[in-house]
Amino acid sequence: MRKLKNFLRDESKSIDISPLIDMVFILLVFFVVATSFIEERGLEPKTNDGPAPIIDMEEPIIVRIRDSGELVFAERSVSLETLETMLRSASQMTSGGLIVELESEVNTSQLVAVMDKVVAAGIDSSVLKQI
Repeated sequence: MRKLKNFLRDESKSIDISPLIDMVFILLVFFVVATSFIEERGLEPKTNDGPAPIIDMEEPIIVRIRDSGELVFAERSVSLETLETMLRSASQMTSGGLIVELESEVNTSQLVAVMDKVVAAGIDSSVLKQI
């Protein structure tokens, strides 16, 4: 009980926080000096204010694969066996590339067979398009 009375009477005890304040200012100065203030720039798009260039593009070769498996080339129904020779002769006449148009429910094996014929015909650029 005596210790409690002595503790309550001694009001002069306090925590010295000046070293804490010193450390806070030192850390503040360190982070301000260590932080780099670099203004980051974004990419500036290159625009051409002139008219768009006119590109003379040839008509592409179009092969359509129907849901039934029928192949259509130049608005005619063709077989898979004759497709390669037709593609080879058409690719020699034009350099417009090839578009393979697919209907919604085309069998994948039919598509792979057509693409094999395209590669065998020597056509490098082809595009698949679902119609």
